[in-house]
Amino acid sequence: MGVFLTAGAIAWAGYTWEYTDGKKAEFGLDVRVRYDLYDRDVNPTWSPAGREVGPDFQYFRIRERVWGKLDLWEGAKLVLRLGNRWQYYTSHFLDPNNQHDSSAVAGGGSPTWEAPDEVYIDNLYVEWTSIMDSPWSVTLGRQDFMLGNGMVLLEGTPFDQGRSIYFTGASTTYQTECDTVKMFGFYDDYRDRTALIHDQKRSLRYGNTTVAGIDWTHRFTKMFNTELYYMWSDIEDDDNDGVAFANDGSLDSRIQFFGGRVFGSPTDLIDYGVEFCKQSARYPLDTDSDPDPTGSMLDARLKFKTPDDTAMKPTFGLQVTQFSGDDPKSGGENEGWVGLFDTYPIYREEFLPARFGALGWTNLTQYRADTCLQVMEKVKATVAYAYLVAEYGENSPTSAYNGGGNTMGELISLFVDWKAMESLVLSFEGATFIPGDYYAGGQQAEWLRLQAVWTY
Repeated sequence: MGVFLTAGAIAWAGYTWEYTDGKKAEFGLDVRVRYDLYDRDVNPTWSPAGREVGPDFQYFRIRERVWGKLDLWEGAKLVLRLGNRWQYYTSHFLDPNNQHDSSAVAGGGSPTWEAPDEVYIDNLYVEWTSIMDSPWSVTLGRQDFMLGNGMVLLEGTPFDQGRSIYFTGASTTYQTECDTVKMFGFYDDYRDRTALIHDQKRSLRYGNTTVAGIDWTHRFTKMFNTELYYMWSDIEDDDNDGVAFANDGSLDSRIQFFGGRVFGSPTDLIDYGVEFCKQSARYPLDTDSDPDPTGSMLDARLKFKTPDDTAMKPTFGLQVTQFSGDDPKSGGENEGWVGLFDTYPIYREEFLPARFGALGWTNLTQYRADTCLQVMEKVKATVAYAYLVAEYGENSPTSAYNGGGNTMGELISLFVDWKAMESLVLSFEGATFIPGDYYAGGQQAEWLRLQAVWTY
């Protein structure tokens, strides 16, 4: 079991040359092509019909990225990665070609995702490792950054639909044989103001976002390791008029995250991990009429491997994840998890993220099992089953979902990856959702993706 990085999973490859004595430059690119189909008719009786009922969402997406690395001095390098992603919808609940975004709501026009779309700076940073032969390293600039398994902090651009995941700021790492300490501080405007060509002025996050924290991992033995972290975030959405969230159209907030993880490998064939995070918040800042969030997240996972000489090298995973929900009877506080930096397809399939939308992961307990097989030398298949439960069925995202129960349903997923060439990976990804009594009049729905990724 592990995090599937939707935006940054492509390995750095490319062409390398020595541009001066002892210093190298690298260049590369990757192209990702996707065709997606999403059946939205889980709630065929829900109004407005235009959003939940109608033809399948079908869209074609192409993302191109080009990158370069340049050695500066011993241990230091400059990294630049530019990206462009465009798409075409055959069906969309607001517009046939997605000609709707927050700037249009705010009177700023109606940009689309059609080609040629904007060219954006995905990464631009200086990385200096082992500074002057010390255990310290630092990264300055726009960078991808993740804590632990990515259950709390990974996604820095939640509104760009898998295009990128970056944060902008500084991170530093202190690493010894037994300890790794990370400190970080990032600030990003609600929209990207650095687009180089054809700027679409899109909202990429809930508001102007500041996040800072510290993470300490200590390795006791192979069997037992610990990770402790603290994170503070501030969201200011006064400028982002086009984005309404779940609380009076505002997400002005200051949220603290206190978390920890234990993990290890009791044997060469077993891995485990348990993570818990608690939130303390003031939300929203502009009114005292709404309760402050006190949400929590729990993730426990177990992976069983087989000896290397086993046919098809099967692995088996078990995982339980709980994102707390808001108790509608408590009144004085909001116990629901507020996932600011985890709104991405944690489990690779995108059916659930499409269902939750801007609400993110909340009010959900997922019991998940999967098995992975090396079907052929270059073909890997993963089958997963998940049983989904709402902590508070009566507190669904909209009362129209409410079928009176807590069982959201069952999700069955299949992923097949074929490394057709050294530089080309073809994937088939699909899931079917069988709704439970959480939904009123729910019916089975599917999600499908065909993907090709080429790297140079």
